Amino acid sequence: MAPYFLKKLFLKTAIALPAPRVVYRLSRLYHHTKDGENFGDMTINGEVRFLRSQAPDCDVLFDVGANRGEWTRHALALTEEAQIHCFEPVSSLYRSLVANQLPERVVCNQVGLSDEPGERQIDLTTMSLYGHRQSPDSGPAPSLTEEVRLETLDAYCAGNGVEQIDLLKLDVEGHELAVMRGGLSMLREGRVRRIQFEYGPSNIYSRVLLRDMFAFFEDLDYDVFKIVPRDLVRVKTYDPQLENFQYKNFAALHSSLATKRG
Repeated sequence: MAPYFLKKLFLKTAIALPAPRVVYRLSRLYHHTKDGENFGDMTINGEVRFLRSQAPDCDVLFDVGANRGEWTRHALALTEEAQIHCFEPVSSLYRSLVANQLPERVVCNQVGLSDEPGERQIDLTTMSLYGHRQSPDSGPAPSLTEEVRLETLDAYCAGNGVEQIDLLKLDVEGHELAVMRGGLSMLREGRVRRIQFEYGPSNIYSRVLLRDMFAFFEDLDYDVFKIVPRDLVRVKTYDPQLENFQYKNFAALHSSLATKRG
């Protein structure tokens, strides 16, 4: 009873106090920073820390949605011999990726991954397969698109002799679940040891909920964690409070890695 009374008293006091905009913004910034939300900077949101903790045990890494190669450059700095497969279907970004003069152990592919092979239009404003982001009453917005090629993770691995992926990083603007579905055989066999996947506003447009991602892992031998700046936070079951469409990253780790979760 006492904790509830104190909580209620605190909330009433907080509501009554004036809220200077700068205090509100700082409080919101603190909250997002601690939770690893809404920060694309890999050195702040926990992505680099997660990579640093896992990279020494990785021989094969996949950078799906490689963009211009920022994540790959971090992975190269943290590994000495690991092979990295990059996937970037957008021609302008792919040219920037290969212009980095990456070492021979990096394999660059101008292709995207999905749950089925084929060609699709990608919006070059958002780099998303799900169209231009706009409010319902904003009217039509100009959109520049490009046709990109897609294939499945299972087919790529079979065609390129990839027996195991030690870390599969996914940053594909709401298409993460489709990529994982396209690698279901690899995942069922435990041949993908770690998956880092993004969730955020793009999931509104792809109509894929975080709940759908958790449901996908229910029949697979993986544990799901939220990546925060200084830790991995185990999420044993789906929590609707996480369904806020705020940018954040999760990690799915195969059960064989129980002693290597960093």
